[in-house]
Amino acid sequence: MKQKYTSLILIILCVLFALEIKAQYTDFEHDGITRQYIYYEPETLNQQMPLVIVMHGYSGDANSIRNYSDMNDFADQYGFAVCYPRGTVDDGGNRFWNVGYAFHPNETVDDVGYLTQLAQYLQQTNGLNPDYTFATGMSNGGEMCYMLACQAYDTFKAVAPVAGMILQDILDQCDAAPGIPVFEIHGSQDGVTPLAGDPDNNDGWGSYPSIEDTIDYFVEKNGCTTLIEGTVPNTDTSDGSFIVSEKYIYGVNQNEVWYYKVVGGGHDWPGSGGNMDIEAGEQAWLFFQNYIDNNIVVLDLDAAISVNVPETTCGDTIITPSVSLTNFGLNNITVAQMTWQINEGDIQTINFDGTLTQNETQTFILDPIDLTEGSYVFNAELVSVNGVIDQNTQNNTAATSFDIGGSGNEYVTQQVTLELFTDEWAEETSWEFREIGGAVLYSGSYNQSDDNTTFIEAFDVAPDNCYEFEIFDSYADGICCEFGDGFYSLTADNGDVIIDGGEFEGSEITEISIGEELSTSDAFLNSISLYPNPANSEITLSIENTNDISSYRVYNTLGQLLQTGTLQANKEVISVSKYTIGVYFIVVKNTVTSMESTLRFVKE
Repeated sequence: MKQKYTSLILIILCVLFALEIKAQYTDFEHDGITRQYIYYEPETLNQQMPLVIVMHGYSGDANSIRNYSDMNDFADQYGFAVCYPRGTVDDGGNRFWNVGYAFHPNETVDDVGYLTQLAQYLQQTNGLNPDYTFATGMSNGGEMCYMLACQAYDTFKAVAPVAGMILQDILDQCDAAPGIPVFEIHGSQDGVTPLAGDPDNNDGWGSYPSIEDTIDYFVEKNGCTTLIEGTVPNTDTSDGSFIVSEKYIYGVNQNEVWYYKVVGGGHDWPGSGGNMDIEAGEQAWLFFQNYIDNNIVVLDLDAAISVNVPETTCGDTIITPSVSLTNFGLNNITVAQMTWQINEGDIQTINFDGTLTQNETQTFILDPIDLTEGSYVFNAELVSVNGVIDQNTQNNTAATSFDIGGSGNEYVTQQVTLELFTDEWAEETSWEFREIGGAVLYSGSYNQSDDNTTFIEAFDVAPDNCYEFEIFDSYADGICCEFGDGFYSLTADNGDVIIDGGEFEGSEITEISIGEELSTSDAFLNSISLYPNPANSEITLSIENTNDISSYRVYNTLGQLLQTGTLQANKEVISVSKYTIGVYFIVVKNTVTSMESTLRFVKE
């Protein structure tokens, strides 16, 4: 599950031994167990400074996260003490934090008590401020952060888990705890702790909700009322990822909940591996420092800027962005200058002239902008406020990325085929196929007698048009996998899968763009007719506008060849009466040009 390191040669052993000495582990007795930790404070650390606890992942160690997190450097830069505690060793020889993994049923070590007493000890012996103790950690260490938020909120003022999750058992016992600020950093492609969660404990860690549901839980717990969305500047385009930020603000005691989703990121500590646009440790501290001195430092002049580009629907090329100005400072804002830009285009200016009191927001909706197909970044910057530079420059820029058009969801097809296998509660399932912004073209629903049954439907579509398919589950648990193994798929004529799945909640919607321009092979496909489709006993295959001889081959979904033949006078009636109900493919080949096209039909 996690990484293990094996020393193979004497040089590596010597290096590890040197690092262990440099780490300066200190013993700490708790519950009859000798625990260890690494402590660091800057030489210039003042009295009553904050303390940050940094926790390693499963099978990791204090020294390793000390190295890759660079928290000592940030402690020097920002002025705080940092402690790297060590977890205990489980039966498999791996260091861990006891958050209640499913494979740790017999582990009884009290890590909440250990970390709480260690923090209090360090506060007392080093003159640190007991009101400013924070925790961050990677993976298992991040999960320990959530446990501290629920069970040690009197000691820890805020937490910042990285690539962590909260086990359902901990969440179920968290309702009585007051909210504290939470900041989660998580990769969208995390294969160890996936964004979708693992409610059925398929991976063995234990049941846990999705990251989105976890964030929503702590947003509600903290009473946050406003969401500010944006994109962190993509300063390293070579790392294959970028960061979308969600900041939920105006909570109880000015608490906030932040979520950085690293799109394309894995199970990593950004800045050390994977995404290199940020340093996760530094971002954690910048979040923590908001809760020093009565929870948040309120400046005289603190304006923030945010942006929004509404999602475009299939085929749309026009956007209507907005730029919002929020006053977090004590003084009223009477004038402000902002600029915005799309990619490297012309810089445009927005001028505010009025009165914006503390915690008020003014939103500027821009005129519609028509763009061509491509990927874009919308940037905005606060240039000045009340004629001067803002006192807090950290929230003076905002950016969000978006796409216009694109062929990723565009298909050249005459039909879209739905294959749906119901679960054990078919009566909860229904669907609609419709033009975007238009009427419902096809729909379906099922009865109790339709449980665990396959249904196939074909939808006629027109070139250069946009459609959407929406599947519903009235009980909001999808069609897989708790009550059966239901699934559905949408495919084009050539067999391209538009979407397949079954795990959703109340509904799932898919947009489908039907292309207009045909390549040579697409034109050949467009000249072929296959009818009736769905078919019962026979199906007619015909080709228009050609004197060339064409052959055909029929396959099932397993790729088995069932039938071959040649079109006589560009038309052939094919018997399918002996075929079982299901989906089949006909490969048509022009024997002169050797061009092939694949069509799909349904046998009823």
